[in-house]
Amino acid sequence: MRITALLSLCLCAAVLACAAAHAETDAAASLYGAFTGTTNGNGTVQSPANTAGGMIEVRHISNLLVGYEETYSYNRAN
Repeated sequence: MRITALLSLCLCAAVLACAAAHAETDAAASLYGAFTGTTNGNGTVQSPANTAGGMIEVRHISNLLVGYEETYSYNRAN
């Protein structure tokens, strides 16, 4: 009797979880940068270039098995 009740409960939870799944679309953007100063030591001076970049991402999930994701990033140092 307990096993049947437990199986029924698990089946109901699985059906409700599938019914709650729906399409979802996400978008994200980020910026980053590296701005460094001059360093010196042992008679050597280093001045790294300042760099900046960013990334844009769009993701769409149609259902539990189908979806796609597009990402574009830019970095001057590449």
